[in-house]
Amino acid sequence: MHTIRKQALAASRRHAFGVVRATRKELRIAQAIYQATTLHHHGGQHTLRFVRLLRHPPEKIWRAITEGRELVQWFPLEIHDEYRQVMVSDPPHVLEFSQEGELLRFELMPQEPGTELVFTHTFGDLAKSAREASRWELCFANLEKRLDGKPTAPFSLDRFTEMFAKYAWEFGPDASSKRAHGF
Repeated sequence: MHTIRKQALAASRRHAFGVVRATRKELRIAQAIYQATTLHHHGGQHTLRFVRLLRHPPEKIWRAITEGRELVQWFPLEIHDEYRQVMVSDPPHVLEFSQEGELLRFELMPQEPGTELVFTHTFGDLAKSAREASRWELCFANLEKRLDGKPTAPFSLDRFTEMFAKYAWEFGPDASSKRAHGF
């Protein structure tokens, strides 16, 4: 796996900076490694884990996840400071907070050609796993657009439905019985 990871990193670097055109196989491997979303279970809690390789420095991503005027561009819900308890804040590397009994953690690690973002969302209700994964998938797509200086996309029910079907299939019926329309 270490060799595959090194090949994927090399491919993503070449592709991101346009130095050499990466092969389709290399890009698929890089995407599999750096577009991973998994669901883990532990002690009655459930954790969604997202890994993304973003082509920007940690400081820029940190601003996007912590500054209100940036956050509203890619994250559709308000984060209420009065309901949020910051557990860890180590700029620009780690932000972890709990809100309404759920734990959210952003980890930013410099990784050529940019930053590896590892995001985890821990909650107690397994049935909403596919819904939450779908929501976060849409959020991270907009985060990438925002960081790239492109306009963000409106949150569409069609795209949400597509993502929900994907995660319902991956996670199974117990993790997808709570599906809300929209956000």
